Amino acid sequence: MRKFILSMALAILSASAYAQVTTVCTDDNNNPAIGTPYTYEVNTTNNGFTGGGKYHWYITREADLIKGAKQNATNNSFFNVVATAGNATYDDANNTNKPLTLTWKPDALTDGKSFYLVIKYTEEKNGCESSNMKSYENKAIEQFQIKGNTC
Repeated sequence: MRKFILSMALAILSASAYAQVTTVCTDDNNNPAIGTPYTYEVNTTNNGFTGGGKYHWYITREADLIKGAKQNATNNSFFNVVATAGNATYDDANNTNKPLTLTWKPDALTDGKSFYLVIKYTEEKNGCESSNMKSYENKAIEQFQIKGNTC
């Protein structure tokens, strides 16, 4: 009888225990699929700002967004900057274009660490230069799927 009660208790507990975290399978800007271009943009026309300031986009792997080492856009294995007319240039503090388009590479999956896409917006208002920062935590996902046919 003790074994039966113990077995039932284990069965009940194991039904609510999870061995793995839930996998994100739907891609979006924060969970980008490898090889798919994503455009990142911010709204800067609040509180009297015009949106005519400077957009400084860069990527770091460190949680310290200000002091963290920036990823080099031309010599990295993690992402490509898509050059499109009207888009921002990467790691350019004087850039005046708002959107940035990136395509993530397969090596962005290698160690499971997140990337932080940082935007620092600077605009002069009422004679003072104001800056705001925002970051997107990005974790690339693999969209590899196997389809099988049944006979």
